[in-house]
Amino acid sequence: MTVESELGKGTTFVVYLPALEAEVEPTLADVQHGVLIAGRALLVDDDHAVAAVAEAILERLGFEVTTLVDSE
Repeated sequence: MTVESELGKGTTFVVYLPALEAEVEPTLADVQHGVLIAGRALLVDDDHAVAAVAEAILERLGFEVTTLVDSE
């Protein structure tokens, strides 16, 4: 994980996750329901509208989303 921050401009977090050694094939149930990925996501954005749209998209993709509009 790396962090770049500039006072008055913002902060960027980059998280590197290990790749899988083997390819994972979606199950028939996943394909039928349109869910090809799943997991948990932490979404932080200071713009309520952007956060709401991004949350809806991530949830539709199969993620369990925790959304914050205040970094504190």
